[in-house]
Amino acid sequence: MRSRTGVLVIPEIELGTGRLNWPHALNIDHVDLAKHVLATLGGSRFVPRDVGHFVGWLREIATARAGGNCVLVSNADLLLVRLGEEERNEFWQWLLERFAHCRRGLIITLPQKGLRHLMSSQTEAIWRRARLAEFSTESNEGGN
Repeated sequence: MRSRTGVLVIPEIELGTGRLNWPHALNIDHVDLAKHVLATLGGSRFVPRDVGHFVGWLREIATARAGGNCVLVSNADLLLVRLGEEERNEFWQWLLERFAHCRRGLIITLPQKGLRHLMSSQTEAIWRRARLAEFSTESNEGGN
């Protein structure tokens, strides 16, 4: 199965600074998952806490006809933290193994310091081998 999902771990110092403007420069769309979920609830104050809804929201974003071929998904951590550890492991396994190829690729951003609360160390190791990257502000200009 082809899958176009990945995780980008971002240092907290970069979150909310406005310096993360590279997605726009690369024609990568951005969706704030928390805002997307609130918009889909139709005024309800109850946010479902299960893997099925979480995956459904990501599928909505990944299959949207509007926008480019790739989308950066922020604030997924706000929903992930609401899941129990077993559910989070199920979510990551499902996303890695069963999230079918969709029109748009997904890059899910997670805060660096919160990563250990959002992924077990075993799950993190599996994702690091496959599709997890660390955001870096360091430049390779000048051959350094």
